[in-house]
Amino acid sequence: MAEEFDILFDAVAKKLIDKFGIPAQYVELTDDAVYNPTTIDPDAASHDQSSAVTNVTSSPALNYEREFIDGTNIQVGDNYVFIYSYDGLTPKTGDNFIIHSKTFSIKGIQPYYSGELVAAWKLQLRKGVTDAD
Repeated sequence: MAEEFDILFDAVAKKLIDKFGIPAQYVELTDDAVYNPTTIDPDAASHDQSSAVTNVTSSPALNYEREFIDGTNIQVGDNYVFIYSYDGLTPKTGDNFIIHSKTFSIKGIQPYYSGELVAAWKLQLRKGVTDAD
């Protein structure tokens, strides 16, 4: 059950991302998905059956600082963004994220809790798309 702090922190996260954020799309891939950015229109009423596109607001893409780049989990060129917790959207690795018309694969996810609820997600992005296995 959401407590007062949960509600307050969630509202603050949403307000900050809305104020400083930019439009983006979260592309959720299903088990049989093969994502093709040339055939999916994020503004269309229906999408390819193998993926679902959710319009989101994200922070601008940020570069990892050198001390966090280990060459395996976080590589040179990886970026990260923050999105607030959308109803029904639970990010997962392997999905894709579109920002500034560039498609990235989600390689890592970190939830930021406001008590017991997730207020925001940090998504690690790598250039290129992921096809669902």
